Amino acid sequence: MKAFFLIDTPLAGEIAYSVADQLSQESKRCQIIAFLMKPDDFHEKFQPTLDKLTQASNITVASEKDYPKCGRVKILRTISPDIYITIDDTDPLEADFLIAAKHLNLPTLRIQPGITGEFPFTWRNLKVVANLFTRFSRILDEYSRIWETLGETGRNFWQRGYFIFSHLAMRFRRKYGSQCDKVAVSGDFTRELFIKQGTPPDKIVVTGLPRLDSLVSENSTKDEFTLQLELLKRDKKIVLYLRSLAAEHKMISYKSQLDTTCQVINSCQELPEVLLVIKPHPGEDPEFYSSIVSNLKSDALVYKGVNLHDLIRTSDLVITGISGTGLETLALHRPLININLHTRGGYFPYKSEYIPYISSGVAFGVHHLEELSGVIKTALYNNEERERLMARSSDFVYQHLHKLDGKASERVADLILQMANGGSEGTIHHV
Repeated sequence: MKAFFLIDTPLAGEIAYSVADQLSQESKRCQIIAFLMKPDDFHEKFQPTLDKLTQASNITVASEKDYPKCGRVKILRTISPDIYITIDDTDPLEADFLIAAKHLNLPTLRIQPGITGEFPFTWRNLKVVANLFTRFSRILDEYSRIWETLGETGRNFWQRGYFIFSHLAMRFRRKYGSQCDKVAVSGDFTRELFIKQGTPPDKIVVTGLPRLDSLVSENSTKDEFTLQLELLKRDKKIVLYLRSLAAEHKMISYKSQLDTTCQVINSCQELPEVLLVIKPHPGEDPEFYSSIVSNLKSDALVYKGVNLHDLIRTSDLVITGISGTGLETLALHRPLININLHTRGGYFPYKSEYIPYISSGVAFGVHHLEELSGVIKTALYNNEERERLMARSSDFVYQHLHKLDGKASERVADLILQMANGGSEGTIHHV
């Protein structure tokens, strides 16, 4: 059996590796074709993920470079997979391959890569249209590939135009109902969100997130940075600031993002017993944060490794914004501060939440940056308030991440085998 897995981010690569590892443990003969959409990015920025993929015995890494002058339909015909897998079937970057897969009658599966939240529809959605003009060359490139793929499938001029118009309208309305045959989601919260966005309930399978199976693993190897932190923890409270790409995704403004980072650094610097550790997003340059720390004359540390979960375990408190790492923090039983500004510069109305950490009562909330210092003190030293919030986290984590039993990869692997063997139809909701 052969599975075509479209890889456009490190998260997709990690999921492909987790599923391939599970299939090899079950002695299932399934070769995964990890098709890199941006191979140069992986070589330049995400080499550890690329190394894992290339070293796996049942993964073959490929890209467009291996199929010069081939359209999407021809690439899939040449590879001849039994199933098509993606982490996003609505982004135009992936839409062309999905069109080709459906034309070839391949079973199609979307696997939720990380935590999904809800975008409110407000006047700020006009920014979606405005952003199209600022990124015109990229948009033109993405939709030209869709146009070409539609041509490969025999659509005429008017049919192609209607498809692209409908796709743009979907992005504006932010109604992202899945186009795949099945969708593997992290938990019941996401299942209801997909239904609300237009995905038929019988398409949705709750599996948990494969990449979070390591949360229950006992085989973790701590890196040197984390081991040193454990020594420093004898005299310091470790506060971890987890960055996200919220500004890059236009959820907040770049100014708000920079102001927040500076305020986190300054607030922790005011507390001599606190040591701040900044963990940049994998898509960011750590040196950018090192320069900010230096300019602010802070003793904060910038973590450049990839061992997130041990870093969270070592911390006394975690701070984040619009990020799924907050759920990983709660799953590892650490107190969480969620910074939720959402003022001018993003899609969100004031105090609305992409992931409802604050309104669900599982995190300390910060809506104004000047509140941060006081909230940090409360989170570190008010044991009663901290325990009250954390007591609610178990149900919240289950709603978003399902069982967290280390078997999400197994459930996804079983779903892939079932679909590839002709079992894509059915009414399975929980595997």
